[in-house]
Amino acid sequence: MDWNKEIQELKTDFTPYMESGIYIHDGKELLFSENKEAMFPSASIIKLPIYLYYYEQAIQGNFNLTDRINVSKSGRANGSGVLHILTSVEEWSIEELLQLMIAVSDNEATNQLISYAGLENLKAWIK
Repeated sequence: MDWNKEIQELKTDFTPYMESGIYIHDGKELLFSENKEAMFPSASIIKLPIYLYYYEQAIQGNFNLTDRINVSKSGRANGSGVLHILTSVEEWSIEELLQLMIAVSDNEATNQLISYAGLENLKAWIK
């Protein structure tokens, strides 16, 4: 893959709308980087390792993606997502919460998944 060509095409399309940086590493070596020293707000980037954690744990048999999590109506996180307005449903599968977390950046789904796995477990796994 010609990373320079691909990045140039993306920059042409999106530069008027945002500033960007990219860092691609295959676990052994740096494959490509541009603007890697720049600082950017992380926004919802934490959702990616949470997503990967759950799927790895499911593959290892530690979680079943069909396991249900009770999401109380009260105290749901506002902001991105739909769980804060879907108060008629109080029980969601792990897989449904993962889908909401990624597809619509649902903050409450993210909070529930962090709570279910345990923040310290996630931190240790991410390191």
